[in-house]
Amino acid sequence: MSLYAIRSAGRVAGLLATILASPLVAQSTGQIQGTVTDGAGAPVANAEVRIVSIARLVRTDASGSFVFEAVPPGAYVLDADQPRFGRVTERVRVEAGAAVQVTLRLDPVFHGEEILVTAGPEAVRRSELYQAADVLGGRELRSRIEPSLGETLRHQPGVNATYFGPGSSRPIIRGLGGDRVRVLEGGVGTGDASSTSPDHAVSLEPQSAERIEVVRGPATLLYGSSAIGGVVNVIDNRVPDEMPTQPVRGEVRGLLGSVSDERTGAFELNGGFGRIAWHLGGLLRETGDYSIPGFADADHEGGAAPGEERGVLENSAIETQRGAIGLSWIGDNGYLGASVSGLFSKYGVPGEAHGDEANGAEEEAVAIDLEQRRFDAEGTWRFSGRFLRGIKARLGVSDYEHVELEGDETGTIFRNDARELRVEAQHRIGGSIHGAFGAQLMSRDFEAIGEEAFVPPNDTRGVALFVFEEMDRGPARYQIGARWERQTSEDQSASVDRSFNGFSFSAGVNYGVSDAVTVSAHGARSVKLPSPEELFSNGPHLATRSFEVGDIDLDTEVGTSLDLTLRVAHGRVEGEVTGFVNRFDRFIYPSFTGAEIEGLPVLQYTQGDASFVGFEGRADIELYHAGTSHLAWELMADAVRGTLSDDDQPLPRIPPFRFSTGLRLDGAAWGVRANAMRTAAQNRVADFETATDGYTTLDVTANYRFFAGGTVHELILSGRNLGNSEARSHVSLLKDIAPMPGREIRLAYRLSF
Repeated sequence: MSLYAIRSAGRVAGLLATILASPLVAQSTGQIQGTVTDGAGAPVANAEVRIVSIARLVRTDASGSFVFEAVPPGAYVLDADQPRFGRVTERVRVEAGAAVQVTLRLDPVFHGEEILVTAGPEAVRRSELYQAADVLGGRELRSRIEPSLGETLRHQPGVNATYFGPGSSRPIIRGLGGDRVRVLEGGVGTGDASSTSPDHAVSLEPQSAERIEVVRGPATLLYGSSAIGGVVNVIDNRVPDEMPTQPVRGEVRGLLGSVSDERTGAFELNGGFGRIAWHLGGLLRETGDYSIPGFADADHEGGAAPGEERGVLENSAIETQRGAIGLSWIGDNGYLGASVSGLFSKYGVPGEAHGDEANGAEEEAVAIDLEQRRFDAEGTWRFSGRFLRGIKARLGVSDYEHVELEGDETGTIFRNDARELRVEAQHRIGGSIHGAFGAQLMSRDFEAIGEEAFVPPNDTRGVALFVFEEMDRGPARYQIGARWERQTSEDQSASVDRSFNGFSFSAGVNYGVSDAVTVSAHGARSVKLPSPEELFSNGPHLATRSFEVGDIDLDTEVGTSLDLTLRVAHGRVEGEVTGFVNRFDRFIYPSFTGAEIEGLPVLQYTQGDASFVGFEGRADIELYHAGTSHLAWELMADAVRGTLSDDDQPLPRIPPFRFSTGLRLDGAAWGVRANAMRTAAQNRVADFETATDGYTTLDVTANYRFFAGGTVHELILSGRNLGNSEARSHVSLLKDIAPMPGREIRLAYRLSF
């Protein structure tokens, strides 16, 4: 860590020590007693029941009973799961000195609400949220896994992807990308260079995720006020936070895909002894160039161009290896653990080729060889104080490097050393007010070496303080939050630095109109501090096919946003719809100037007022349900309109309107889903931007589970883009030379024990 980070961490530690040294008034704890049953009411043994917020885990006995002792007073979400019988979630309230009785009835097709841990200081169910959010986990995650995070999430409401080929694709939420969407791994930043350029991959592996949470909109003050688009948090078990209920458990996964001859294998193992819990995981992936319906070039006419092959996107192959090991000490009131992990990936960048055509030199295809080594440490300690309920801390240290290879030769090298520390104190005031306050320290040392080092070496340091408070008042729940942060970025080559301060705040309300209808509203004022790329860029950047120029005089960007959400869970209908408005003062964006430098068009970072207006919605309508059989009609739609307010001109790369419809048939051990998605044409384009045709894709997935002793076997057979449609993503810089993959058949296998 840098001296700056060490000193800042010392100040935070001193503040926390002062808090912890203050006298805590002891209070008695409560107890949760319960029974887990199947759909017919019979007791279920060996079901795992957890209190999500405090990572307590027990297993039911032969009579289906369980007990949690010494539970601090408060409201908690219980999650019960047994692979043979299903899953259920339930909220309970624990009072001091009292025992809560609860019966958890497992649902084989899981009609219950998903749980989110990213949207606030405590775990909540979807109906309790103040803003729009999604969870991708379990069977749905396994059926949608792609090599990149953006492609894995691109069917979620409001989420698109940058798509710089299959090896590099970052989420875009509500038309906003870059550092306006914060990508987290277990609650802290990934520490890569993916926000610097769209050809730089997000350095995490979706296959290793237990669940991925997407929080859309401005409720991001816990993680960074610039992320007004939203937060994507990939949650895995690298640092165990609970003691397993058996000595060893885990899963082995394999995947074969036809469109790129993909072969992927992965495993995750978890176990424990005494007070020690451990984790071990690994992954290998290899793909070839993927198939496309026709020619890669959108302007292709007539026969094949020299060197061009029909039906294949050249230079799109991927090789990936990942490994992780973690160890934790688990106590009665908390845990302390650490992990080390490594990710190594080599992927082609379609359409990028370097060479000196003037001297007759043959152009060489460009590939990126990425390496990241990461250390994570985290811990939680819970108190029986009347005010302070617990302390959580998380440290992520990343050593990242990728080399752009031009054929076999080394081109530009990018290095990024990143550190992030979050310390959060959870508290309660009286019986209805609870929340968290804390501090966040960030540092980043970035360096680019080579002909395409469009950003000079730079250092960035940041410190933030934040507070979140929630209050329950009958059917209404209220939330307020505030965040102050300071950031200093220095251009080392020119000894120039800029410092910025930002104050952001938000407020939300969640009102239960009835047991079936919930309305929520959330507003925020968020400040984005200019990034080093926006300040200091000055060089050729072939990923954007431009000469990028920053502006050292950029000011802070201020966004004002409002979300309104309606959620319904009544009888056969479950769904939600959200409308949003984001207005920006001094919106930072790159704009083509019409000039050229070194034969490349100049892309200048500038500022102007802008607005993003849109909606997203989804619905699940039950058509039939009897026993363990369930037939549902699924609907999803989203749209966003981005405009520069000064001249009422469109912003570039705004996602077009999308609509999907499908049927899902579930049983206790099997399921089938068919879904068609229509992506409309995008004809509302910015200067120097071309329109994009619409397209329709059809996906079908079937899965089957069977049990053998204590193991669960699952097979997933899926067909993607079965109509072999030519699909080009309007938000991709490569849309005219790199269409989306063609028809694919996939077979995945998972063994869990």
